[in-house]
Amino acid sequence: MEKLALHGGEPACSTKIDPTSHRPLRFGAGEKDALLRVVDSGALCRTFGSEALSLEREFAEYFGSGYAVASSSGTAAIHTALAAVGVGWQDEVITSPITDMGSITGIIKQGARPVFADVDPCAFNMTPETIEAAITARTRAILVVHLAGLACDMERICEIAAGRGVAVVEDVAQSWLAGYKGRLAGTFGQIGCFSYNGYKHISTGDGGMCVTEDPELARRMRLFVDKAYDRSKSVRNPEVFGMNYRMTELQAAVGRVQLRKLANIIARRRKIAASFFAALEKTPGLLLPAVPEGSAHSWWYLVLRADRQRIKTSTAELTEALAAEGVPAWTGYCGGLPVYLYDCFQDDSKAFYRMAPLLPGGAGSLAGLYPRGLCPVAEELLGEMIIVAMSEFYNEREVREMAQGIDKVFCWYSRV
Repeated sequence: MEKLALHGGEPACSTKIDPTSHRPLRFGAGEKDALLRVVDSGALCRTFGSEALSLEREFAEYFGSGYAVASSSGTAAIHTALAAVGVGWQDEVITSPITDMGSITGIIKQGARPVFADVDPCAFNMTPETIEAAITARTRAILVVHLAGLACDMERICEIAAGRGVAVVEDVAQSWLAGYKGRLAGTFGQIGCFSYNGYKHISTGDGGMCVTEDPELARRMRLFVDKAYDRSKSVRNPEVFGMNYRMTELQAAVGRVQLRKLANIIARRRKIAASFFAALEKTPGLLLPAVPEGSAHSWWYLVLRADRQRIKTSTAELTEALAAEGVPAWTGYCGGLPVYLYDCFQDDSKAFYRMAPLLPGGAGSLAGLYPRGLCPVAEELLGEMIIVAMSEFYNEREVREMAQGIDKVFCWYSRV
């Protein structure tokens, strides 16, 4: 058997594969022209310009939605959506323990309490069963997180929510154009939320978008992102306490160009993922991501795991061996912790401001409310997940050599 690069062998990848070097390739003449157009107009704020309005119109049409509302970030989009569906003081919002803090911030800022539903061990997404078990009389919304490019079981989740009178908001930050039974993630719930963050499939640096079919929800979101100012009226008289989450004209202009690139980006990533699956489906000891029937993955990341019946080596050593082969792999996704084990939940002595209490009657502390073991599947998965960076700019040689490196490492450790 060929010696691992970690042990002094020849790396599988002939050159270093560094997806961060692809960042300049994401933006070109179209984005530069769009930025120059805005600068020349003198209208960098959306209040004076037309780019954000145009992006909202084009985005709604792209996703087949009645309305789209732009915001300054994906975090802002989720906060806006939660406010629009009425999440407020002492409500509960069910969400995933494997997510970014951007999914949680809006819940907290509305004075509500996040309730975490455990995930499927193969798909990594929250499940209808764990969601249903978490619903209480205080549940106002389910914030469904579509993780790493795979849509959740939205048909069943929406059935459960409708039966209990609970709103569904979708966090599509990692799953642009992910499909489920012929529909796009973000178009099932009352509101779908997207992120234009620099790490996402397309980017404006930062930026967010919400889509909905409901004109009243669209009205509420437009107010919430703009300090609750109704721009159609000559007198300012806000009806709620809103935020300043306006997307700038510069962001919007870039977003319009990026949106036109989205389909090709996802198609390329799907082709690359198909090549990985074809090369690795028989690799011993390797567990590839599950893609349920009826789902169309959009591959934000490729998530690998070791079959613990075959491989006992630690996730850290496997990842180190992959990196030595030249595969851009890392572990410790989300810091290797579900969000409820972060210090902000577990150690309030580090907080540098006072916040609204989240504790229900009788609870002694946040740490007591969110103990280790709360979502055991998620906690175990986060210690096992190996993330392989995806990029639409990988060439065929790079994909082939990366697959060879992954196969080499898992073959080696499955026989140790």
